[in-house]
Amino acid sequence: MKLVCVNGSPHGAESGTARIASWVIDAGRRAGVVAETFHLTEMEVQRCRGCGRCMNAGDCAIDDDVPRVHAAWETADLVLFCSPTHVFHITDLMKTFIDRTVAHFHRPPLEGKYGAVVTSSAGMGESAVVRYLSNCLQVLGAGYVGSVSGVFRPPTRLWDPDVVQERAELLGEELVTCARERRTFPLTDEVISQRRFLGELIWRNRKIFKADYVYWKKRGWFESLPGTRPPSNGGDEDGS
Repeated sequence: MKLVCVNGSPHGAESGTARIASWVIDAGRRAGVVAETFHLTEMEVQRCRGCGRCMNAGDCAIDDDVPRVHAAWETADLVLFCSPTHVFHITDLMKTFIDRTVAHFHRPPLEGKYGAVVTSSAGMGESAVVRYLSNCLQVLGAGYVGSVSGVFRPPTRLWDPDVVQERAELLGEELVTCARERRTFPLTDEVISQRRFLGELIWRNRKIFKADYVYWKKRGWFESLPGTRPPSNGGDEDGS
């Protein structure tokens, strides 16, 4: 079983967020999980150009390290999204990475996998980070297992470290259990609404979002997801 961790802290492996994530990962390793962590601050992660190539041709026009993470997801069973709380939200590093993952929100790569969120803060805003990242995981297809957060007082003192470590380890164990038991998680109303929006967006723009259209069509998602428009019998059904 493989776990992929994406850490958006500017302090990388030395961050408080990475410290909490390490407890989640260690619990998984004790259960036989192999873990790979990507510290975004140590990678080349360029901004999304908004060119739409990934939705049309299916690949990104930018040559940097982001595809390494996407490739790692292909063989992963578990995914951790980790970010400290900066001004009530995720870091710019994490947001840049997620923006570069836009095509994967249209073509979810985490179906059948399980995800969790790790965050830290100075005492405020972590709930918004958890809400955002957990939603991202679900739209990407992952079954959302849970989250763990910790409050740090500058520069590095963690409040109730024993409690946070216990919660982190329990989360790691739960991730493994969910994967082994192949548990299913119902989609939230928010995720269903977002999927419907994406289906309609892709259908209406199928000549532009060609790769997205082919992906959805092959899976029968236009017909199976309530609220999306089914393909017509017109001559442009293939998006050409």
